Amino acid sequence: MTAVIVAGGSCPAAFLRKIIRRLSGPLFVVGVDRGVRLLKETGIRPDLIVGDFDSVTPAEREEFLSTWPGTLLSPVKDDTDLEHAVNVLREKVPERVILLGATGTRLDHTLTNIRLLDRFFPAGIPAEILDENNRITLREGKILLRRDEQYGKYVSVLPWDEEVTVTMKGFFYPAESLVLKRNMSRGVSNEITEDEAMIFAEGKILLMETKD
Repeated sequence: MTAVIVAGGSCPAAFLRKIIRRLSGPLFVVGVDRGVRLLKETGIRPDLIVGDFDSVTPAEREEFLSTWPGTLLSPVKDDTDLEHAVNVLREKVPERVILLGATGTRLDHTLTNIRLLDRFFPAGIPAEILDENNRITLREGKILLRRDEQYGKYVSVLPWDEEVTVTMKGFFYPAESLVLKRNMSRGVSNEITEDEAMIFAEGKILLMETKD
């Protein structure tokens, strides 16, 4: 099962439709707060909705909760709507997780949502944040990237831990046992130059494939 979480950040309707069309096999779709409105507009039926729904009108909130299975959260709580959805979804042990609408103009939410990738990492569940320009994943060990499967031209490797050691081959800027620290910009905006490129990371890295 592939789980798709649609939150209330930046996610144009055409992009959402494109991602859903490309997925095969069983899907479990979760709408989070304002993301439910987007699902309704695109005609995609959620299997579960979650949120305090403070980003929609009271009438929409009542409509959503009476139409689809869901959980109404209190607006006064210790976690975000998306974190709550992630915790619920994690118990279902999906084979793959795609988060849409997790980035946008609210940088505090964007940074927090990126860190939520670590909720799936210990269980070995591949999880990624997608928007029109970026694919963001949390990785470690040997990582193989194929140029014909790139999400975007640029590849950035950011240390998740305080520091990580990386070896990179098949890139414009190769590296051999390079130590990256969190207060460094080195590792940003590399490019694949071979048909296949390899990254070996001793420690967790945030891998960002970016179009622009």
